Amino acid sequence: MLIILLAFIQATIGQESIDPDHWECPVIEPLPPPRDPNHRSAHDLTAKLWTDSVVPYLIDDSFNSKDRETLAIAIQKIEEATCVRFKELSVVDKFENFVKIRRHCDPGSGDWCFVGGWVDFLGESRSSLSIGNYRLDPSSPPSVGLVVHELLHNLGMVHTQKRPDRNDTIKVLWDNLEKTNLAKAQYKECFQCKTYGTQYDCMSIMHYRDYFFSFRRRKTMVPVDPNSDCDLNRDNNELTRSDKDLINAMYCGLTPTTTTTTTTTTIRPLKSTGEPCCTNIKLYAPDWVKDHIGEPFTGTYLLLTQEGSTEPRYRYVDGDRFQEIVGEPLQGTIVWWITAPGRGRRDEYILVARQMRGLCLSEKQPQQWYDQPKGRRRLKALDVEMRCLD
Repeated sequence: MLIILLAFIQATIGQESIDPDHWECPVIEPLPPPRDPNHRSAHDLTAKLWTDSVVPYLIDDSFNSKDRETLAIAIQKIEEATCVRFKELSVVDKFENFVKIRRHCDPGSGDWCFVGGWVDFLGESRSSLSIGNYRLDPSSPPSVGLVVHELLHNLGMVHTQKRPDRNDTIKVLWDNLEKTNLAKAQYKECFQCKTYGTQYDCMSIMHYRDYFFSFRRRKTMVPVDPNSDCDLNRDNNELTRSDKDLINAMYCGLTPTTTTTTTTTTIRPLKSTGEPCCTNIKLYAPDWVKDHIGEPFTGTYLLLTQEGSTEPRYRYVDGDRFQEIVGEPLQGTIVWWITAPGRGRRDEYILVARQMRGLCLSEKQPQQWYDQPKGRRRLKALDVEMRCLD
């Protein structure tokens, strides 16, 4: 069963190019695009608002001068319209929440790298904002719009077309979507999303255009009322009044001032089994295991989800790498994956284990970790020790 799962998640997804300024954002809230939608459920994570409406961020060295100028303009647009403030950091504390802003690849890197951007987690967290195979230009509205769009994800906002009330305004043409799970997930309604009483806005900077993830560039959605002012094709690279109203409703306690507003934040129901969790764990492994895996994975991890979550998640905290330990239900058990950022739109699954009892990591569960099989090679048992630091 594990081998079948491991083979399944290796599927890659391609995107056709539409025009030089076209970009897409494949965020499956609140997780980044490298994970397959069938193996990524985020209903047990909390997209909380940033404390005091301040978003700390750290710019990676992969961001060049044009990238940084574009980021500065995007931040300025948000700060001028809302009470939200962004604070650049030079160093970060081991347990500090912040957004790491980076390039996943250089422009022109090829089809392996996604054309657009994505974020890791929504809301306050130890997260990231990644720009893929797209050249940022501070004088280009699409470039600035892309970065603003991703920053709003970091604030906790999802794509507008996922709103639970979207069917009153738009109709999704499912047969015209790319034949991928990722494409379908972008248009799936979010019934756990809060709209703050705002109304739907087709020109929100968070709203997809009607060709995003389309099959042979057929329209992916149309207005319910063809005579309405809902324009799903025209560029939406600017913050609309409704975008500003929503941010101010979320972070500033202000009542929306217009009747045309936009995206939503996610409220995720938390399930509890009453089982105590080890919130801080440390992984150890001999040198031969580290050499065999070829990716750093030993060190300290912090539990991000609440105790009792059926899909727990741990984040590496010994540095600014983005390794994770992710638990996923499977036929009454939990499969644990240790992941590391990979190339393109996929994380690399570097270790796997199956836990027969309980929902939490402990010094006794799981008892055996395996490497990720390559091709038809069988799983290899590894000497990995886990200790609880609580």
